[in-house]
Amino acid sequence: MDRTEKIPVQEQKKIQKRAKKNAKPKMKKQMKIIAVVMSVISIVLAAVLGFMLWNLNMLPALYFGIAMLVLLLLVGGISALILSARKVQVLIVGIVCSLIFDVIMGGGIYYLNGAASALKKITTTKTEIALVDVYVNADDTAETIEDANGYRFGVLSELDRENTDEAVSKINEDLGYEIETAEYGNYMQMVDAVEANEIDAFILNTAYMEILADMEGYQNISERVKSIAEYEVEHKTEISEKPVVEKTSDTFTVYVSGIDTEGVVSTKSRSDVNILMTVNTKTKQVLLVNTPRDYYVPLPISGGARDKLTHAGIYGVETSMGTLDMLYGTSTDYYFRLNFSGFETIIDALGGVDVYSDYEFVTLHGNYYIAPGMNHLNGNQALGFVRERYSLPGGDHDRGKNQMKVIKA
Repeated sequence: MDRTEKIPVQEQKKIQKRAKKNAKPKMKKQMKIIAVVMSVISIVLAAVLGFMLWNLNMLPALYFGIAMLVLLLLVGGISALILSARKVQVLIVGIVCSLIFDVIMGGGIYYLNGAASALKKITTTKTEIALVDVYVNADDTAETIEDANGYRFGVLSELDRENTDEAVSKINEDLGYEIETAEYGNYMQMVDAVEANEIDAFILNTAYMEILADMEGYQNISERVKSIAEYEVEHKTEISEKPVVEKTSDTFTVYVSGIDTEGVVSTKSRSDVNILMTVNTKTKQVLLVNTPRDYYVPLPISGGARDKLTHAGIYGVETSMGTLDMLYGTSTDYYFRLNFSGFETIIDALGGVDVYSDYEFVTLHGNYYIAPGMNHLNGNQALGFVRERYSLPGGDHDRGKNQMKVIKA
């Protein structure tokens, strides 16, 4: 006989009601714990985002203050909503809002970190590196500096003597004795001397080999001689420190230099991009002035003698800045220097750029097709775009225009 008594329907409803009532405080307590955790995460993310914005130093103080105030109000408002909520439904809405905002802040941190990494590719260092090589005739049996034991080395008597002497010291260390040297007035004489077997090798800054390759009679220099050793010589730049003070003027000028190298941006090399960017903080306008690389201009170190503007970069960024200041009668406040690698990294960190092209062409570097009108370019494509001159009717002038278009983009 089944002695189980059937519970009346009314009693069942009462039991269910009591169960729900007992479950609500437990659920609310769990949600409160989640809310506290979400609030802590939001505060931490906001602090990290604020620190990265401040450390990046890209926003004016006013805009940075406004951004931080908005951030504080949003985080504080959402945290107050979820921590003071009495109803579970309000608590859930607050947690969802907090989660969405945390994802947005996390994305901001991710992109700011990418921007910071990209900016590290741009030189902020106060040193530059000169690469000094040891060259021999192309058919010489020597392949390393050790093979040059007993060789007689040519050096420049005055030009770039500091770097040459440092390289000679390093060669002496490698060979274990003081090498014999012969002095020459210029690098053409040294090349002629090694080919005439008056010397066995010569020591020269690699940047001057680039100049030699532009000179009549030496265009094939890379086929006539070979490098058997390379030495890095590091030295401080000579640009005077500018005190960080509130500018009384409404304008400041930045020199944008693009060097034709990969890898380390502090390496001395020709400056193929030479743009003066004057910023008017009052009118919020920016004036860009491009000077073609092949302009013959007097250099500050040449005593009035003219040389290609691109060659000024070989003597250091301070020489390039001084050359443009002499040419335009300006006083440049800051400089911004980058090479191929840094340029590509910055463009990719931005997600690419949209650039308008006046002409249809295929880039020499990278073989990228550029359509007339708007083009979305990644780092490699943008590099090919700003380097192109042979496919453009205006040559170097049109290349300069394209470089400024990328800056504006």
